[in-house]
Amino acid sequence: MGQATFRWSRDGGLTWEAGGVVTGDRDHPVDLFGGLAVSWESGGAPDFVAGDYWTFWAGPPQEHPRRLLVVLNDATPGDPDPFGPAHQYVHAIPDRFEGFNSFEIPFSQFWRRDNLIDDGDRVRATWGTWYAASQQGDVAIWVTDREETEVIFGDTYYTQRQVTWDLSPYVTAFGVWVGIDPNLCQSNGHTEVNFLVKPLVEGASSLTLRVKVKDAKGTYFYQDQNVAVGTWQRVTVNLAEMLPLSESQPLTHPLQVLDIGIASTPPSNGTLLLTDLKFGDHQTFEGAAHLRLLEFKCEQQHLPEHEWWLDDVTLPLMSEDPYPLAPRLAISLTPYGQNPWRGPTLVHYVQPLGPYLAGALDISQTYVKLHRDAQEEYHRRFGGVKGPVLPVHTRNDLENIALCGEENFGRFCWWPKYRDFGQTVGFWLFNGTLTDASGRGHNLTYEPEGTPSYTAGLCQPGDTALVFDGNGGHPCFSPGTGFLLGNQDFTLEVVAKFANLTGTMTLVSLWEETAQQRSWAFYREGPALALAYSTTGQDRHTVLGSPCLENTESFYHLVVTRAGGRISFYVNGQGAGGGEVGSVAFYPGSAVLRLGRAEGSFPGNFAGALDLVAIRIGRALPAEEVAARWRILRGWENGSAYPEVGSGLGQYWAFMRLAQYYFVSGDPEAWPVLESWLTWIDTHGAPEGNGWKFPVWFSEYGFSYGDYDPGQTSAIALGCQYIYLRNGHGTAALWARRILDDLRLCRQSQKFGGGYKSDRHYAWLNALVIQAFGVAAFGLPGQAYVFPALPEDAAHFDALMNWLFQHAGEAKPNLLNADLIPFMYLEDDDQWEYAPHYLAMSAMGSLEAVVLMLGAALAYGRGRGDWTWFDRLWQFILQDNRAVLEPWQLKRLAVAYQMAGLKNVVRVYFADYDQNNTRFCEVRDEQAVAAWGVAAADLDLRYGSPVILESPEVAELLAARLLKRLSTPWELVTLETWLEGARLEIGDTLAVTSPFHGFREEEFTVFGKAVDLARRRVTLEAARPLGPPPAWASDSAGGNSEAFAITQDHPRDPDWEYRSYAG
Repeated sequence: MGQATFRWSRDGGLTWEAGGVVTGDRDHPVDLFGGLAVSWESGGAPDFVAGDYWTFWAGPPQEHPRRLLVVLNDATPGDPDPFGPAHQYVHAIPDRFEGFNSFEIPFSQFWRRDNLIDDGDRVRATWGTWYAASQQGDVAIWVTDREETEVIFGDTYYTQRQVTWDLSPYVTAFGVWVGIDPNLCQSNGHTEVNFLVKPLVEGASSLTLRVKVKDAKGTYFYQDQNVAVGTWQRVTVNLAEMLPLSESQPLTHPLQVLDIGIASTPPSNGTLLLTDLKFGDHQTFEGAAHLRLLEFKCEQQHLPEHEWWLDDVTLPLMSEDPYPLAPRLAISLTPYGQNPWRGPTLVHYVQPLGPYLAGALDISQTYVKLHRDAQEEYHRRFGGVKGPVLPVHTRNDLENIALCGEENFGRFCWWPKYRDFGQTVGFWLFNGTLTDASGRGHNLTYEPEGTPSYTAGLCQPGDTALVFDGNGGHPCFSPGTGFLLGNQDFTLEVVAKFANLTGTMTLVSLWEETAQQRSWAFYREGPALALAYSTTGQDRHTVLGSPCLENTESFYHLVVTRAGGRISFYVNGQGAGGGEVGSVAFYPGSAVLRLGRAEGSFPGNFAGALDLVAIRIGRALPAEEVAARWRILRGWENGSAYPEVGSGLGQYWAFMRLAQYYFVSGDPEAWPVLESWLTWIDTHGAPEGNGWKFPVWFSEYGFSYGDYDPGQTSAIALGCQYIYLRNGHGTAALWARRILDDLRLCRQSQKFGGGYKSDRHYAWLNALVIQAFGVAAFGLPGQAYVFPALPEDAAHFDALMNWLFQHAGEAKPNLLNADLIPFMYLEDDDQWEYAPHYLAMSAMGSLEAVVLMLGAALAYGRGRGDWTWFDRLWQFILQDNRAVLEPWQLKRLAVAYQMAGLKNVVRVYFADYDQNNTRFCEVRDEQAVAAWGVAAADLDLRYGSPVILESPEVAELLAARLLKRLSTPWELVTLETWLEGARLEIGDTLAVTSPFHGFREEEFTVFGKAVDLARRRVTLEAARPLGPPPAWASDSAGGNSEAFAITQDHPRDPDWEYRSYAG
């Protein structure tokens, strides 16, 4: 040792890496390559003899027992077990990766855990081995981790189970088993078990594997499967086809063990690679509809202390948009730049006619689909006659969660003033149906079998209240476990009318006396409200409210809440007593949810009518919200955070705009929606004095009549007129005629001597009224039917126009300003309680009013042949952001070119560029670089900078836009004008005319502004890209003493008239 030499090879002796290398012992190993070393152990003598051995050393043993679980959870608000295995989709990464490693994991690689038995990473179960032998002998069977990243059939596996065996010749069978935890992985409901396997056995081409399962009774069932050696394959076993290993009996779930082995004459040695043991198919997150959270966690216990370092974690989500390119509420551009908030889509702002006229037929069909879906969703939730729409869709914008709530993300909603936070588990309105409007699917069943009857209710017109005769007939839902209250806060809300006020009557309950499954019951005791609850299923405790029910003629709004340990009752928005219950939990029984009844004699059957029942678990409504909900229910308060949504304006504008599209296009897809609307209008249009009224307020509670609104009814009239002019529908003509006569004879403002009064949308509603009478008097181009007009229609149209022009100016009632534009000063009570600053300001109206007034001007032009007002309005709309300064309006004008600082290369450094140089983006103008060399601009957005960027896509976008800005020379103007320049804002377009400078309405963008009120001067700075117009020259060659001649005019050459010739 230490004298003898050796040589070594890496290819079995074909070539030699080195020779004459001196040997070393265990304390002096010889390094070969890549951390591999060799040492020798001598026997009793100093010389090498048979029996001496050597050891190759590849470093200390490596163990990687830890797994970082990356979990996506798809639970929705209200799920009973939101963090159970049925809602967890897992991708797990082992700890063998050193340093930072980049992982890009598609959603298809996140698998739900409740059917995974073991795959080495996502789920790691307990393994064991067994063998059978005719006599004793040396037997070794190992189950270890094979730490190789493999992509098998498109799926990524970091760790596989490696089963290695070395058997004595007496072994007759062997196998490995894996335990199944029924709390995490249930076999119930599955028909097959499957796994991936790759056998490695020298000299064999195939093996027969025996797959066994142990059922709930301890009985083994098996099936033999033939597998190829040397390749990955999936083995699938149908559970119904497995045979019992001993006694004959059916397989019973849940299964406890999965066993894989060789049942006869196994090879003496070999390897099985196993992974992805599971029941059924992968349930991937790729098809999930909801993401509750992204979670990183470690589940292993009793492991040495360790750390995981995470960096640059991104989740590139794009929620599906069911209505692409439908308009959103927010204005995209403001005087101060782009508005980053897009807002939800209001159905009544979706006008299919716009894209139709522009030839975008696919977009117009998307808009029609939105109207149809909004109507269907309203009817699905609230029943009754089909017609109204659920007025708001939040689309796929996360920013709308703050406005409309997570519970309404990606769906139709009311944009409610008071959210339910996803805690409404039942909401029944009884509008001719027992459907649950909460979206939880808790639709009721009527017992005993029969047809429930309905009567007039409070929440909306019509027979919308469920009748109870006191004999026990009632709606119910089973199982009632979804309505267990425990010790949580809750709110029970009921609208009821009582047949009498004696004894006790159940309102809603989860209470069964016979089976001792008492939980809770909300009921009436005499003229007071009461709540009974049980803590054991057998006992009964009661909280009694104050007497406040007075008669049997009225519907009452009845509410009971639990906030902590306090029970509170409310009647018609006012407190009605209560009591303390401490921290007790109501018994988690198995009773059926029953409305108007409890199983047993207590509290007694309900007699009267129920118009609403709502159950909220997890939230107690505060007193002010209870009172507000009572007002909303009665139509005394707008229930939406955006007023148009809660009023008939939103509903009837949706009808009007779809009808206008139908008139122009004749689209048969729009007609079923409009026909339903006509049926609803015919049902709920009701006499009021000598005129007619329509529902004014809409909310999740229903709809109600209110103060007459000319703008709403005019929208109905216009919609009916559009329909009649297209298809001659008699109901449309009937209601258009009724509304027009009512407007003309009964609804004009007496205070102002004409016109129509409303402090909500003054110019809007009068424009709609004028349009309606204009269509009646003069018709529309392309109409298929002639509306049955009266001479009074044209006369009233003329009277309205005369009144409109007479009141133009600055004094109310001014629908138009002195320029005949419907922009005017607004008083505080002219504004809705929610009017975003970008929709209306105190000294401005809305462009909405201008557009609607343009419709009135169109009727005026068609009827009277005077198009002056129409031209003024449409030009105002198209040019309102373009100001013109004539030479006489300029006091001073200076022009300059910005040629310095031009760049042809832009580099963006972002994120951790210092450690990872791929965090770098460069965009070049190659033609400019070739012409005048590199002139670069660097943008530093690395960690540690004031602004940090992590997205490569955004870095590329910034670089491209910055290059576009910096590679172009700019023409700058600084001008001084009088106070007419004060109205200009940054970003406005300014058209400048100055013959001295050669400007004729040359357009610049304002980027600077200074106002000097003392001198009454405004200084503006504006710029535009410098793009010299092209010159045109003749093809003939010029001589030594002549220039090329300009021979052709061009619209981009403003100097054509100043051309000159040289010879």
